[in-house]
Amino acid sequence: MVELLSPIVEQLRFLGMRRLLLLSGDDAWVEQQLINLQETLKGDWLTLSSSLPRAVLPENAHLLLGREFLHGIFDARKGLHSEALAILSGALKAGSLLVLCTKEPSKWAASEDVDSLRWNEQHGIIPTPNFVSHLQHTIHLSDTVLFYQQGNTPSFSLLENKTKWLPATGQPTKHNKKLLANYYMLKVVFGG
Repeated sequence: MVELLSPIVEQLRFLGMRRLLLLSGDDAWVEQQLINLQETLKGDWLTLSSSLPRAVLPENAHLLLGREFLHGIFDARKGLHSEALAILSGALKAGSLLVLCTKEPSKWAASEDVDSLRWNEQHGIIPTPNFVSHLQHTIHLSDTVLFYQQGNTPSFSLLENKTKWLPATGQPTKHNKKLLANYYMLKVVFGG
């Protein structure tokens, strides 16, 4: 799997984009794939998980605000803390993979979601089948998501040709310059 991701990561750097890799399977298999990824692809590999070693707990994700990392792992096998997932995705540099670890797709929606303790009124852990089913449906509609499920061949492809990304330099772009010129022209015409 990892050798298939190298050209994808290279393309992400070129395009200045990020991509989601959905990694689903049993715990031992998922954890082995994560080890393989981290050993092969260079990066910070910031991990949000309530069970993986050296990981930030999802409830502490707010501590990541204002920081940037190359590649990230979000472990949703025991629950999906949506705010923490949003924070992690926003903390990833251009050229990063966001690996979302889940249970097998057929089991995920019926599984108990430990994060439900944070917001539900049932006073216990509950499954969140409607949310998970909606999320699964939405993810599968995207043609940019990378899928790797235990027992299946990875479904990876490069993105269609796009233009090279140029990181911000702090200087106005051509579009910015045109807007500023129009602004100053209107200011002269209408006074101000």
